[in-house]
This record gives sequence, structure tokens and C-alpha cells, in this order.
Amino acid sequence: MGMTVNTHKTKVVIIKSSKIPYDTFVYDNNNLEEVTSYKYLGMDINHKLNWKYSIEQRITGGWKAYYRIENNCKSTHLWSWDKKKILFERIFTPIILYGCELWGCSISRESLRKIEKLKNNFITCNIKIKGNTPYTILVLETSCPPLRAWL
Repeated sequence: MGMTVNTHKTKVVIIKSSKIPYDTFVYDNNNLEEVTSYKYLGMDINHKLNWKYSIEQRITGGWKAYYRIENNCKSTHLWSWDKKKILFERIFTPIILYGCELWGCSISRESLRKIEKLKNNFITCNIKIKGNTPYTILVLETSCPPLRAWL
């Protein structure tokens, strides 16, 4: 087909539940490296198909996006709740939910709480209310759909 394969970048991840002997993988007389996880299209694929690491990466990326939004709004003097809410939903939501069709079915309650804490923090800091206000009330009062609805 005329395709060129870069054997230095090509890795092998074997999805397995037990040790099964196999030969090394070779392409064009080059041994391919076996790894336990590999980043593919921004998602870390683990040999045990455990999505915990990927979920934690989404949460970390969510916090980075949150602080980026807040810093940019502060530097441009954008204080409007409606505009900040739109920015948050359009920037934060795709980052936090990236790949959720893969990891969403295996998310733990703890990880879901971490994600909700992010949105809770955004809402409480921007409309200046107590941080101990229940998340459900914040979502209802601000018309921000809960992230749980997208998973």
C-alpha cells in the first residue's frame, strides 16, 4: 500500500488478563517495543483497560482549564457571570469529558465527586456564595447542567 511505519514510535500494548507466552513483535526486521500503556489520540490505553489514570488526567486537565479561564477573565476584566458561564461550559466541558465514551462507564463515585468539585468551585467563586452549598442546589440555581448528566 506504500505506507511507511516509523518503528521507533510504534509500540505494542498487549491487552491481557494472564501471562500468555508470545514471541517478540517484529516489523521490517525491527523489534517493536512492548509497553504497558500508550497514549492514543490523547487517551492513555492501559494493558488492563483500567481507566483510572485517564480519569485522573481529565480531572487535572479540568483544573488547569478552570484556572486558565479565571486568569484570562481577570486579565481582560471580564466579570459577567453569563459570559463566564458560557466560556466555562465551552472550554471546560470538552476537556473534562474527553474520551468519556471509553472511561465513563467505569468512573468511581470518588472521581465523579472530584469533577463536581471543580464545577462547584467555579460557581461558588463567581457568584460569591458559600462553598458548602450543596452541588445540586448550585446547579439548579445557576442553570448549569450537572456533569453527571453528560456521563
